[in-house]
Amino acid sequence: MSEKPLDTPVVEKPAPTSSAGIDFSKVKALANNDYQVEPWYKSFFGGLGEGVIKVLLFLLGFLLDVLKTLWTVISGIFIYAYRGVRGIIRYFIRMARIFKEVDGSGKLSFLLQGFGNIKYGQVVTGIIFMAVEIVFIVFMVLNGGASISHIFKLDYLRRKSHQTLILAIMAIIIVIAYFVVYNKGIQSMYDCYQIKHELEFRKARENALDVISKTSEFEEDLTKLSRGKIFRLMRDKYGYDTLSARYISYVDFKRLPEKRDNLYYRVTDSIKNWFYGGYTKWATKVKAGKWSSVFADWLNWELVKRQRTTGYDVIKNELEVQLLAFRHTYDKYNDYHSVIRDSEAMLRCLADPQGLIDAVFADDEVSKRNGIAPIAHNVYQKPKQILSRVVGKFEVSLPVGQRLSKILADIIKAIPDDEGRIAAINDACAKEQAFHDSFIQTNRVEFVASAEGMQKCLRSYPDLASVFDGGKKAFIAHIKANYGLVDFHANMVFNAYAAARKQYHSEEEIVAYLEQAAVRQEPLKQLIQDYAFHGQVLVFKKQAKQYLDEKFAVTILALPTLGALLTCVLPLIFSIAIGFTNWDSLHTNYTFNWNLDAWKSLLGMGGDNGSDFAMTFLILLRWTIVWAFLATFSNYIMGIVLALMINKKGIKLKGLWRTCFVVTIAIPQFITLLVIKLLFDKDGAINEFLMEHFNFKIPFLQNIDGGIAGGAAFVLDDNATFIKFFIVIINMWIGIPYTMLSTSGILMNIPGDLYESAQIDGANSWTQFWKITMPYIIFVTGPSLLTTFIGNINNFNVIYFLTGGTPNGQVGEALYTYHAGHTDLLITWLYKLSLNEFEYSLGSVIGIMMFLVCAFFSLIMYRRMGSVKNEEAFQ
Repeated sequence: MSEKPLDTPVVEKPAPTSSAGIDFSKVKALANNDYQVEPWYKSFFGGLGEGVIKVLLFLLGFLLDVLKTLWTVISGIFIYAYRGVRGIIRYFIRMARIFKEVDGSGKLSFLLQGFGNIKYGQVVTGIIFMAVEIVFIVFMVLNGGASISHIFKLDYLRRKSHQTLILAIMAIIIVIAYFVVYNKGIQSMYDCYQIKHELEFRKARENALDVISKTSEFEEDLTKLSRGKIFRLMRDKYGYDTLSARYISYVDFKRLPEKRDNLYYRVTDSIKNWFYGGYTKWATKVKAGKWSSVFADWLNWELVKRQRTTGYDVIKNELEVQLLAFRHTYDKYNDYHSVIRDSEAMLRCLADPQGLIDAVFADDEVSKRNGIAPIAHNVYQKPKQILSRVVGKFEVSLPVGQRLSKILADIIKAIPDDEGRIAAINDACAKEQAFHDSFIQTNRVEFVASAEGMQKCLRSYPDLASVFDGGKKAFIAHIKANYGLVDFHANMVFNAYAAARKQYHSEEEIVAYLEQAAVRQEPLKQLIQDYAFHGQVLVFKKQAKQYLDEKFAVTILALPTLGALLTCVLPLIFSIAIGFTNWDSLHTNYTFNWNLDAWKSLLGMGGDNGSDFAMTFLILLRWTIVWAFLATFSNYIMGIVLALMINKKGIKLKGLWRTCFVVTIAIPQFITLLVIKLLFDKDGAINEFLMEHFNFKIPFLQNIDGGIAGGAAFVLDDNATFIKFFIVIINMWIGIPYTMLSTSGILMNIPGDLYESAQIDGANSWTQFWKITMPYIIFVTGPSLLTTFIGNINNFNVIYFLTGGTPNGQVGEALYTYHAGHTDLLITWLYKLSLNEFEYSLGSVIGIMMFLVCAFFSLIMYRRMGSVKNEEAFQ
């Protein structure tokens, strides 16, 4: 082993520095770090292998996404159909429940909209609902019903079929809109009813929650009984009031026991556990290996387990959430505490009449500290002038201050001397005290007395039996007058008596049942004592004010929604409907009717024309997808390349270069396309120049079967392919600047510290580009890339203004053209069929298929988009 000569000079490694010239030699972690640069060929082939694997994994993921999307679309049709039917059934069940719960006024609201609102205090709102219903009935009688009936025969009485169809669609939209208003009216009435009787509804929900926790105490097995039997059982045997019995019956007791999984779930769970067990072992090994970053997206799959929807804890949690949501919705309509608070503040202020007068005329200490000059006592002042001084002196809320200011302004205006004013303030104080005591009496004492009277009535059957035999009206009037019951409690007592008389025959059994019912009302009495209540529905003025406050978004969006309905939704529905008719050049807008000829043609079952149409559709669909892919990614890739070149360090006059490319954006697109078309036309300036000097023409806009005039020495055999290639190139000239601008903004906002850290770690430019630059660009531009792809599927301008769909004829494989050229996209073909050939039904079918294609590719690309999958991780 040879020794190193002693006189060999020691070459020190240069201290690592950043691109900014920062010396890291004093940093222990970086100074003299002995690392070896990996040979270029290892880095190259390693990166190439990693890239190939990533491409294969991407293709595999894309294929899986296609399969997932197909499954989503196919299963979604049945799933949403099932959900729609289920939703309709649930809606009618809900309406039936509301109908059973409300009183007679509420039931009448199902027939006469707004009647219940008027009964419960919302007079203006009720009148509006009534007016809407009347207008709708008049519309349906005069026009709407006939329009909808005519839709089944579009040429009815030789009317214009397209007008008949539009009127029918508008009538259907109006019917749907009224259905929404009707549902809103029922919900508004029901809300008013629940606001007035919130405590009873809350207690009913609490009773349901209580029963679910003690089902074992009942003799019957509630998990095997129907809802109707549970309702009658709770009302007739266990003494619950009608409302509580209803909410107890709403509980799905059949979900209470822990259900055992069936064979299907056991088999599928076993397969999942087997697959994910092996997958977990493979993922663990890969994560510890060299290629973990390559398979990063494939290492985080998790087993999706079924969420348990049965059992006591699940049902109890659902009921607790429903009770909490009910309280959150309706507690805010309880005015008791706010009214008492404001009334007590009024009494405190009115108890100091001299202080009020001093505040009115700025003789109080607060006004003096604020430098307000005293006001003569014979000067009348408006409430707004008094408000600030009253609020400042007594430190009351704004509503209380406004009430006091109004009272004081009226007193000062009516009474000239201070002694009379003080007496008037004392009178106002006495009136406020009377209101305060009456309010408490009505909303606390009276309701507590009503609850106690209800229990007394339930325990006084021998005395009230004969009164009950006199009928409901006489019985309710008697117990209200003699026991102090409010209407709702009186009806509860009558229902309890009716249930007892229906269920039992001996007086002892009836008395025992009613005693049980009286005990059931003890929690309600306690709730009334603990929770003073004064449910107050919103009057129209407050409802209207909401649309300028918390519901302001609804006000702002109302007009755009109406505009979208008329300009987007109505034409869209009309277009879809036309796809199921035979409206074409032979069947005009006076004679077309419903059939499936257009869809048969799409499937190649419409005779010769049908096979031509189907073949043309498939060929143009293929070209449309290829065009969208090439047009999108050519602009995207070249735009990124151009942005990287301009933003590279050392490039001078960056602003000038960007301006040169932005000029293409400033010029309207259709002008650019028309000029290019004129230049490259067979008789255009460029072809004339080439023909004159080189005896050669570029076969750009030349039909395949027409030859080239002038005896050209050169003609491409595949003219259509050349033209398609040329269109992509022209589209790049138009679209690259947009990508360049957006990418430039991204590049200028990537933190420079990332590149500094990468350089310190030994990353070369290629690694920095793929690990830092491209992830940023793809993340930010992912949504834009999706919209650009969908936009290119519907890119009408480029094809129509540049080639108009030409050339026509046949080249390569046989093209069974049906009014289409080789460069036509589906959107331009649709235009030709509708505007030139009057094949409206075929055009509508193409439009529907284009929507399905766009939706399909949107779902696939959305699944692959990093902006969606890794948003939190990226940030």
